[in-house]
Amino acid sequence: MSWVKARADQGDGASLWLLSLSAGNMTEMQQRLRDAAAAGFPQAQFDLAWAILGGQEGAAGTGAAKINTGDLLRSSQEQLPRSELQLAVCEYLGCDGVAVDMDAAIKHAREAAQRGAPDAIVYIGPHVPAGQLDPNQVTAWGLVQASLEQRGCGGDGFSIRSLTRIVNTLNAKNISAQARALAEQYWRTYGVQMMSNIGCTP
Repeated sequence: MSWVKARADQGDGASLWLLSLSAGNMTEMQQRLRDAAAAGFPQAQFDLAWAILGGQEGAAGTGAAKINTGDLLRSSQEQLPRSELQLAVCEYLGCDGVAVDMDAAIKHAREAAQRGAPDAIVYIGPHVPAGQLDPNQVTAWGLVQASLEQRGCGGDGFSIRSLTRIVNTLNAKNISAQARALAEQYWRTYGVQMMSNIGCTP
């Protein structure tokens, strides 16, 4: 920890983020997280954005130093699929620093899915206006999401409920042959990339 503290004192974002995890109180944790985010550490930017979205008091800071969710997600989206996923949800719903923009939401949701975070497209897809997103694509990404979770990648961990949901999704009788073919195509094209990006072994 002495090495981490020394690196943090030099402004190293990763070290500042590590110190935020062991902070003695909320104020210190938030300041370390803001410092790590300002230093450009993507995980800190995502964590801070999530705290702000969750309504954590004081997370965004105050005055001229106050930051917003949109800037944090945009800064970290290239490194973290989860940030692009959340940016897509924000563009769909609107949130701090992000205006509603359906076209951008679909674009980012699709890109996040290709990188291993299909949650946004599965969430947004059924609600977008007709013609903006092929329903078969949405269903296909739902199958990919279930396949990732079946391999232990993402999701809420293994439980009877989650395993039942995964099996029911993969074996659903109402899924078209086109959607299943698309899911197989997505897996062939993006499978290795997705698993690598979310820290799973292909």
